[in-house]
Amino acid sequence: PTEAEWSRAAGTTKYPWGDDWPPPRGAGNYCGQETRGKYGGMIEGYTDGFAETSPVGSFSANKHGLYDMGGNGWEWCIDKYDNQHDWRVLRGASWCDNDPVILAVSYRGRVTPGYRISSFGFRCVVAARSSF
Repeated sequence: PTEAEWSRAAGTTKYPWGDDWPPPRGAGNYCGQETRGKYGGMIEGYTDGFAETSPVGSFSANKHGLYDMGGNGWEWCIDKYDNQHDWRVLRGASWCDNDPVILAVSYRGRVTPGYRISSFGFRCVVAARSSF
C-alpha cells in the first residue's frame, strides 16, 4: 500500500487497539512477557502467546476487517521516507517492539529497500476497480 492507504486502513486511534497504554490482552502480537526481554525489553504484564511472529488472523480484525495492522511484522509501504534518501516507509511495528512511541499508529519506520529481517513483512492490496 501507499503510506496514505496504510494510514486510512489502520484507523484514527492512537494505537491499533485504542487510545490507552498498555495494550489490552489479545490486542496483537507485540513484545510481551514471552520474549523474556530478549529483544531489549518487553511490555510488562502483556502476553500474547507468541515469542516471535504469529499466524495471520491470530488476533481480532480492526473495524475495516483487516488483521495485524499493528504488531506481528512491520509493513513496507511503497512510498519513500523522504526526498534525501532511498529509505522506504515501514508502518505498524512488530512482534519485537515494546515502546509506546513506536507502537503508535502514527509512527513511521524507515529502512533501505534491500534490508531483510524477520520482523518485516508486506501487505497485498487489491484494487476494487481497475483502469485497464
